[in-house]
Amino acid sequence: MKSSWPTTSALELIGFSFHLMNDDWRTKRSSYVYHLGEVMNIQASFLKAEHAAIRLVMDSCVVTLEPNAASVPRYVFVQNHGCLVDSIVPDSSARFMPRKLNHVLQMQMDAFRFHENHRNAVYITCHLKIVEMELNIMNKACTYSGNGDNRVQHCVAWSHYCSWLNSV
Repeated sequence: MKSSWPTTSALELIGFSFHLMNDDWRTKRSSYVYHLGEVMNIQASFLKAEHAAIRLVMDSCVVTLEPNAASVPRYVFVQNHGCLVDSIVPDSSARFMPRKLNHVLQMQMDAFRFHENHRNAVYITCHLKIVEMELNIMNKACTYSGNGDNRVQHCVAWSHYCSWLNSV
């Protein structure tokens, strides 16, 4: 049996991209300027061989005022191997978009500013993973309902694992 998983040398050649996109998701946004509350369309992807049975997942993401992901203040908006915790906030528009391609992951979230900080720039740092297509609770993209009950509304993975999250 031959594995479809790329070899180590093939993994070293994979190119990732991370872009702010226009509302149509077809083109990159030309401006990085957002007003408070505007929806940001964020797209992560990688170039892959057509035969590879692999998918992109967003393990965690953080927003900071400095390029260092460990700096303070920071706001973690994806955690627990793909849970979009920003979507728990009432009236948040944060959500993972339904997946169309396994090597592309799209999400939306509201533009914001750190409390009592008037800087005009923030840094988004995400830990992306390329994983095999096997069932695994560590590889998901889940959005919560945002109505205060912390229930998973939509999960871009396998419904069995997302149902399990509701019972936690």
